[in-house]
Amino acid sequence: MRAVISTSKVCDIAVIGGGILGLAVTALAARAGYRVLVLRLNDGGRPRADTLRNQGWLQSGLMYVDKFKDDRKRGRRLAAQMYAAGLAMLTSLGLPHPGEDDHAVIRLRNEEEGLNLEADAESLRIDSVKQLDSRSAKQGLGDIYEDGIFYSLPDAPFPEAAVLTKLRDASYRFGADVIQVSAPAQLVRDSSSESGVRIDLAGLQIYSKATIAAAGAGNSQLLGDLEIATAMKLRQTPLLVLHESFATQAPIFADRVRGFSFVRHPAEEQALPNGALVIGTRVEREVEFRLPDDRKIERDDLDRFAEYLPPLLRDRMRYGRFTAGYEVIPDKRLERKDVEPWIEWVDGFPALLQAMPGRATMGMFVAQQVMDAVTARIGDPDLSRTSSNPVKVGWKDPIWMHYDATYDFDDSK
Repeated sequence: MRAVISTSKVCDIAVIGGGILGLAVTALAARAGYRVLVLRLNDGGRPRADTLRNQGWLQSGLMYVDKFKDDRKRGRRLAAQMYAAGLAMLTSLGLPHPGEDDHAVIRLRNEEEGLNLEADAESLRIDSVKQLDSRSAKQGLGDIYEDGIFYSLPDAPFPEAAVLTKLRDASYRFGADVIQVSAPAQLVRDSSSESGVRIDLAGLQIYSKATIAAAGAGNSQLLGDLEIATAMKLRQTPLLVLHESFATQAPIFADRVRGFSFVRHPAEEQALPNGALVIGTRVEREVEFRLPDDRKIERDDLDRFAEYLPPLLRDRMRYGRFTAGYEVIPDKRLERKDVEPWIEWVDGFPALLQAMPGRATMGMFVAQQVMDAVTARIGDPDLSRTSSNPVKVGWKDPIWMHYDATYDFDDSK
C-alpha cells in the first residue's frame, strides 16, 4: 500500500490518533472549514487504536462517583457529563440509543454503597437505578450468579466500530486528509512550523498551525520523542474475550465484590453465534508504553486476573483470547482522576496540545473542547481558500473490535 503521496504537507490542524477523540476532532475541524489531517496506525492483524481494545461500554458515570469521595459533587458532575455525552454522541451520528431492557447489573459490597448509588442517581435524575431482587439478578446473570446486593444501572454496550466508521465518513465528507500508516508518527521540534513541531513519517513531513496528540497512551511516546516527560503513568488492562454466553442476559455486569466486569456483545451472523463476553479485572501493574504488536500479558498477569473471577469464568480462561490495553493515570500534580477529560497545551510550544477523553463515552464532548481551545489559539479558518483534493490513504478497510472473530491473536502468547 502506498503510504504517502508527497514529501511535505501543510495544514491548519494535524491530529495524531484514530480513536473516537482523534476522529471526532478531525470531523469537527473539517466541518468548520479548517484544513485538517489525521493519522492512524493501520490494524495489521489486530486493533491498533486503544478505543478498539476496550470493552465497548457506554457509561453513565455512576460507577465512578466513588472515586471522588473527597468531593462527591465533582464526581456527580462528571457522571452527568458522561451520561449526556454518550447519548449525544449516538444521536449526532444517527445511531440508536440503548433500549429500556439494555441495563447493566452491578453487585455491591455493602448496603452503604447502595444508599450512595441511589442518592447519586436521584441527584442526577436517573430513574432507572433500582435494587434488584435475587430472582431478577439470577435471570440476568445466568450461570455466573452469586449471592449479593444487586442494582440496575443505565450503562449499556455501544457499537464503537460503528461510531468510528461514522466519524471517518464525516471526515471524508468534509474534506479532511485521512492517512492510515504502518509505522508510528514522530514529533520533531521545528521552529518553521507554526505549532512548533512537525510530524515525520516515512517520506512525509507535516507542518501545521496546531498539532493535536490524541493517541491515548501513545501520547507518552509522542511527547517522549520531544524529550518531554509526560505527566502520566500507564497501567496495563488485560481483557479476556470469551465467545460463550453462560445464559447471561445482562448486557453489562460489574462485580465490586470480586473486582471484575464484563460487557456482553450481541452475536454476529455466523461468525460469533454466541456473541462475546469481554471481561476485565482490577488493574494493578504499571508498565511502559508499547505498540500493540509488542504488548505482552505475562504469566503473573494471568494469575492475578484469575483471582478476581468466579470459578466458572476462571475455568474458561484457557478457551478465551487476551488483549492488552492501557489505563492512563494522570500525575497527581494535575489534580485529575483517571476518568476525567484532560486537555493541556504543552509548555514551550506555540500550539501543541495533548488531549485525553478519560473514557470513550466522552470522546465527542472532549473533541468540542479541543476545537474551542484550538480556535482560541490559531483563530478561525480561512474560508476563502479554494478546496483541494484531500488525501485518503488506506482508510477504506472495515473497522473491527478486538472481540470480532476476524482477529485471531492473543497477547498472552
